[in-house]
Amino acid sequence: MNARIVLVHDDLLVVQEIADALRGVGHSVAATTDSLLAIGVLDTDRPIDLLVTRVFFLAGRPTGRPHGVTLARMAKQREPEAKVLFVALPWKQRLIGALGEFLPMPVAATDVVQAVNQILSAHS
Repeated sequence: MNARIVLVHDDLLVVQEIADALRGVGHSVAATTDSLLAIGVLDTDRPIDLLVTRVFFLAGRPTGRPHGVTLARMAKQREPEAKVLFVALPWKQRLIGALGEFLPMPVAATDVVQAVNQILSAHS
């Protein structure tokens, strides 16, 4: 299964590790630490299959940038069939409503790959 995935996380090492793991199982991954750049990826003509993001990005990031919940809404608006996986601390699960699936942190890249594959296979 080769899915087109957008990965947005504010930690570059996490982005690299998860993106490499997802690519290693055959997915096409556009990965970034900047939510504004993620919007550019969402705005392309190529639809995405899945957005992987945090609920909120760490404090100290430039203000005026969308958080993960906003990105999820934008992704769903552009591509209603797109799936969303939030990877965040457990208490943040209540903030996502029905926007997507939730994977509580801390996680390993292999956990994210497993969750991604389960989401994609459940909706194929």
